[in-house]
Amino acid sequence: MGSESRLKMHSGHLLAHDTTNPSQTTPTSYNNLNRPGQNNTSNKTLLRGTASLIIWGSVDGTAVDEEALNAWWTNEHLPERLAIPGFLRTRRYYAHSHSESQSSSSSSHYLVWYEVSSLETLTSSAYTSALDDPTPNTKHFMPLLASMNRSACRLVYSTTRPELLVNTGAGGTLAHIVFQPPFSLVQRQELRSWIIDSAWSAVLAPYHACLALHFFEHDEHATRAGSSTKSYQAVRFQEDQSQTRGASGRTITEDNTTTSTTTPPPPPNSTTTSTSGGRWMLMLEFAEPLGASFGKAQVITDSIVRHLQALHADNVHARLYGLICALAV
Repeated sequence: MGSESRLKMHSGHLLAHDTTNPSQTTPTSYNNLNRPGQNNTSNKTLLRGTASLIIWGSVDGTAVDEEALNAWWTNEHLPERLAIPGFLRTRRYYAHSHSESQSSSSSSHYLVWYEVSSLETLTSSAYTSALDDPTPNTKHFMPLLASMNRSACRLVYSTTRPELLVNTGAGGTLAHIVFQPPFSLVQRQELRSWIIDSAWSAVLAPYHACLALHFFEHDEHATRAGSSTKSYQAVRFQEDQSQTRGASGRTITEDNTTTSTTTPPPPPNSTTTSTSGGRWMLMLEFAEPLGASFGKAQVITDSIVRHLQALHADNVHARLYGLICALAV
């Protein structure tokens, strides 16, 4: 079956249909240790699969034909990727920032999110073969995506309001929070436990605009398997700084405010520290337009960031994005 006939495309602020009693507000969740690979309403999450590929970064709007870039990205590249076995759904998001310096131009920030059946999809021969055989347009546009970040992630935990439990559900605003977990194994477990056991109920659930919380862990092997292919030869992917951090980190929010944090490196050969490294990510979905005057996404995201920092997360970066489109197999 051709990719065009296999895809369903949606665009807007909230892509969902109520499938349960809309008066029910208690969220449902799962842990990826016992979850099937393909989503359905019994899996208690709007996500598909047990892994994701997340790519994000900025583009100088004065140096790039963004109309042509977006036409390629949405109409050619996403359907091409969804034709690969194991790719189940993808979304594109956008945010804009203005530079305070007259010598610097404003930037367009993009995030693309692929939901896949498992991490093995991102190291499969079908995927790597496609990456090693980029189309002419892909060869042209990929180098323009300067300073991109690319992360293959395993899904650790996901919580979704029950009325959003449909395969095409997506929030119109997305908060993307990237951070490094503590070196201390005890602190790392405390942080993980707070995300899984308390983040939703303590911070997010009281706000009805909050639709879902997703928790991911970066996988370096699966990430490198794709980043080293021909499609990305001219893209300067940002390295995972988890093994070299110790200088100040920065918290970046959608309005470009910053807060510094510092975490000292672990002592050598310590039995109480982790050497696995790797970034963690939170994805928060909201049923509100990006930048709406009535919106709560920024305030809620800032609250989550403060909780993460209090639990010793380092190098916390957060940004709000607005949905461009969502495509599903």
